[in-house]
Amino acid sequence: MASEIQASTIEPEFCLQPTDTMFSLKPPSASTVCRLLNQLDTKKATGLDRIPCKLLKLSSSIVGPSLAYIFKSCINAEIFPNKWKIAKVTPLFKKGSKREPGNYRPISVLPLVSKIFEKIIYGQLYDYLQDDSLLNTY
Repeated sequence: MASEIQASTIEPEFCLQPTDTMFSLKPPSASTVCRLLNQLDTKKATGLDRIPCKLLKLSSSIVGPSLAYIFKSCINAEIFPNKWKIAKVTPLFKKGSKREPGNYRPISVLPLVSKIFEKIIYGQLYDYLQDDSLLNTY
């Protein structure tokens, strides 16, 4: 508890260190996209795009290069397609009366292609923050 209070009183400037390096996204290679597609869990639900996980995984060597090109185009244009942001939301019952809306929690399922793109962006950003010691324990 004391460490939580102490951490909350630290000024943000104390945690941030200046750096001379700049961050920029790099287009992913087809092999990176194929590797991520092969790591997909085929039991995951299908998003609004209705592309099954199993199909992407089984066709990774064929679909991977095309997706890599699409991701490269998105990075170059600095866009994240709006259709990739739309989730299929399903209410999941927690406990209590099934007639009470508060007893449900929403489960959001995004298109798998958007999740692959997000993993690529996350990996590059995380590596940048780690390599330049920009992540602080606070």
